[in-house]
Amino acid sequence: MGAKRASAKKASIPGPWDQLFKKADSFERDAGPSSGHVGFDDMPRPHLNKGAGDNTIAFVFAAPGRLEADWCRPVAGATGLNLNRILGMLKVVCEQHFPHLDRYHYRITNSVSNIMYDEQDGDSEPSNTQIKEKGNLSRFADEISCHTIIICFGACAWLAATTKFPSSEQSTGTRSWYRASKKLFIKTAHLSQLGLNQIRKADLPGITPAMIKRKDKEATRFRHELRLKVCATEILAALRDSSAWEEVPTSKAS
Repeated sequence: MGAKRASAKKASIPGPWDQLFKKADSFERDAGPSSGHVGFDDMPRPHLNKGAGDNTIAFVFAAPGRLEADWCRPVAGATGLNLNRILGMLKVVCEQHFPHLDRYHYRITNSVSNIMYDEQDGDSEPSNTQIKEKGNLSRFADEISCHTIIICFGACAWLAATTKFPSSEQSTGTRSWYRASKKLFIKTAHLSQLGLNQIRKADLPGITPAMIKRKDKEATRFRHELRLKVCATEILAALRDSSAWEEVPTSKAS
């Protein structure tokens, strides 16, 4: 039986998400460095996860850090957990493109391949010069060559995409997606806590003034969940507006 295909016009992310998050979080227990979990990659690297062979989605982040070096796989720790949770939201309404909750089913790469973190480099993100280096962009293009939907989390990922795959469609800088080289590129926030906090409280959907002001754990958790929903909604909106929603995934990753 094929994946469930929701209507793009009617699609919305249901809540509350307690049970959905618990299911997504269950994959995290099997993903740590001592778990023996190798996913679909026979040669895991801190910056790159190959994903399953039938996958058409690629996720792009900034750079592997200390946890990624320890785990020898990309998007570790809280950022990876947030990605699993977003996949849970996406799977509910767009299962044809997001059939799995485990992030390591999908291709994951970074705007640069070198490991970066504050204690080692004084910064956890690469410079524009590092991202735009010719050899780095060639590496980036090769790692997403078989993928048709490229989701960029954060400014570094978006810079790598727009530099290597330029298009007049994204020249205004206001759209969150564009097409180039038979690929759809989508932009949303980075899933680190720092990246998510750049989504202003006042911009969160359905939030009340009282919930904006509260500082207790329950309110903090609620705002965090809403920020994840903002990211998932941006991805779904780009799929809908670009007409990619009903496209059948057919490419094979290598």
